[in-house]
Amino acid sequence: MKGWALFAFVAGLPFVLGYIVWAWKKGLQPELSQATHILLGVMGVVVAVRMLGFTIAGDLSVLVAAQNSENIWALTAEDGIFIGVGALAMAWVAVQSTYQAFSAIRNAAK
Repeated sequence: MKGWALFAFVAGLPFVLGYIVWAWKKGLQPELSQATHILLGVMGVVVAVRMLGFTIAGDLSVLVAAQNSENIWALTAEDGIFIGVGALAMAWVAVQSTYQAFSAIRNAAK
């Protein structure tokens, strides 16, 4: 897990740096909140890809087979659909958040 978290963070840094450079070139002050949105957005896409990979690669079925619980919160094979839809929704929100942060510069420069 540490490797994925580090990868997600490092993957977001070039986008944040690009945001800062673009803001400076447009004569604007980069905002910390927008840079945070970008970093978390890129990290959200990485997490969404990981969640989709988890369900598609069959690791969910291995996890379901390993637990033998009748608890209401226990995973079932059908939960792969919910995890997949949740991952797509997370990716959508992450991309939208990142896009809006960059759009703020584009719209302010007009």
